[in-house]
Amino acid sequence: MFKGKYIFPFFILIIPVIYFAKNLFPPKNIRYDAKIKIASSEINVQLAKTPEEKSKGLSGKNKLAGNEGMLFSFPQKTYPIFWMKDMKFNIDLLWINDDKVLGIEKNMPAPLAGTEDKDLLIYSSAEPVNRVLEINGGLVDQYGLKVGDSLEYQNINF
Repeated sequence: MFKGKYIFPFFILIIPVIYFAKNLFPPKNIRYDAKIKIASSEINVQLAKTPEEKSKGLSGKNKLAGNEGMLFSFPQKTYPIFWMKDMKFNIDLLWINDDKVLGIEKNMPAPLAGTEDKDLLIYSSAEPVNRVLEINGGLVDQYGLKVGDSLEYQNINF
């Protein structure tokens, strides 16, 4: 028979296993529309297609896995404006023209709780671009990404 004295050690062992397993495997409900290869790294991306998706971006998400991101595509070259409204983690942002990185914003900080919209920093590209890639803060340095890098898109129809 299973005795009560074994229950406590069982929970001591199972809780760390559940915690680490949850963090090793991404949630099943995340959809990846495509992959981007940049430098020697591959990034699974969600595409921000609709105006609503572009407006929301990664706002409200708790985190991204290391090789995840969101790609914004614009029908013509423009000077898109981004801010960190409702962001919960830092991001790196790549300003892209077709398949070339034109600029990089590193480790854009998530705002402190209670920051008013009027106090949020505004980010814009120095040159017209038609794509923007958001990834976890610090990945630009970790992957060694730089201005001038070329991108290869897989499963994306612009």
